[in-house]
Amino acid sequence: MKLNATGKRTYLWSLLLVPLFTGARADEPPQIAIQAGEQRPMNTIPRWQPKCDDPSIAWISADGKAILNAVKPGTTLCSLANDGGSRFVWQIVVTQPK
Repeated sequence: MKLNATGKRTYLWSLLLVPLFTGARADEPPQIAIQAGEQRPMNTIPRWQPKCDDPSIAWISADGKAILNAVKPGTTLCSLANDGGSRFVWQIVVTQPK
């Protein structure tokens, strides 16, 4: 997915605003539900460093595309951080494929 600068900003804001409309509590990271074996783009802005607490459950590609890869059922925290100190955290819930 290629986006221009405006599209990247819009996409990033949509990721940030989703928790406001999904009932997430202020002290909990927003939750992303995904099935094992699925992939989902998380961000298209370069130079973001991905990290997942348990990469055996889910991991985010570090190739600049930041694709969330769901491996097996379970829950883990994943984040994207940049050199400027910004960090976005999600609780990833991986379920069995249907």
